[in-house]
Formats: sequence, structure tokens, C-alpha cells
Amino acid sequence: MIAGEVPIYEPGLDVLFHRNIAQGRLSFTTDLAKAVKQAQIIFMALPTPPGGDGAADLSYILGAAKDIAKLVTEYKVIVNKSTVPVGTADKVQSVFAAYTKVEIDVVSNPEFLREGVAVEDFMKPDRVVIGTTSEKAQKLMAELYAPYVRQAIRYILWMSVLLNSPNMQPTLFWPLRLLL
Repeated sequence: MIAGEVPIYEPGLDVLFHRNIAQGRLSFTTDLAKAVKQAQIIFMALPTPPGGDGAADLSYILGAAKDIAKLVTEYKVIVNKSTVPVGTADKVQSVFAAYTKVEIDVVSNPEFLREGVAVEDFMKPDRVVIGTTSEKAQKLMAELYAPYVRQAIRYILWMSVLLNSPNMQPTLFWPLRLLL
């Protein structure tokens, strides 16, 4: 991608790719430290293949969290885009707590993209779901998605996990705010 080549085919992606590179809104690096330093919101979109027992293998996500945690020097929002089981955000938060004292917020933001129309689904989502307990992260994510949810039929559904059991298992999701 650094060479200006899109490694996958998705209708409309090549146009967005080249236009945003030309306008300085999209760049690529293999320098993780540089990327972490320059980003306020970090998206983790990593594979979660099934493990031997059929459960999602979180090793890529937790490994990336560890690498990023060692590099953060100021507040960041860490966004999990991968398909993961409930409780993964807590595991990612624990990894960060083990490797840095810098404040971070972990946000769940599942994708609803369909193959063949993924660009259209992203640019004109019928919904955006964001799970966070942080007002600070919520504000940043609302700013990020605002250009994509301007039409009245589109909204952001804010979710927060309410915990009331000793082992911190989620018992209820509830909407915090709908932005129209």
C-alpha cells in the first residue's frame, strides 16, 4: 500500500484510496511508533481465527495491544473493529494497564460491511454501533463518524456494559444516546 497499490478489490476503493493519498488524508507506514504517536484514535482490525476449541483466538489483538501499549505517551482511544467475544475490551484494557500508565479508552465498534458494497456501507452506514463507558471516547468517536451519519435515517447507537456480578460478566446493554 505504501507503493500506491490496493491489495484487494472492492468497487470504489481504488478511487477513494488514490484521492485521499493525493489530498494528504491517507498515508501508510511500517513504523508502529510513528503511527501511534500521530494517531489519537487507533483502530485494531485484526484476524480472530477460531482456536482449537472453536473460540476466537485473540492472540493477534492482545499482541497488538501489547505493542501499542509500550509506545503510547498520551491519551488514545483504542478501537476494536474485529469480531470478538464479549469481554475482549476488558482483556485489551488489562494489557494496556500492564504495560503503560498512560490513560487510554478501549472502544468496541463492530463493522457491518458487506463484500462487494463495503465502500458504500462505510460511507453511508445504516447504523454505527459504539460500545464505551467513556464520555471522552464517545465525544471523539462522534466527531469521527459525524460526516457519515448526517442523514436522518443514520444514527450512532451508544452502548455501555452494565456490570453487577463479582466476575464482571456483562448483564445488560443499553443505549446512551442516539444522534440524528
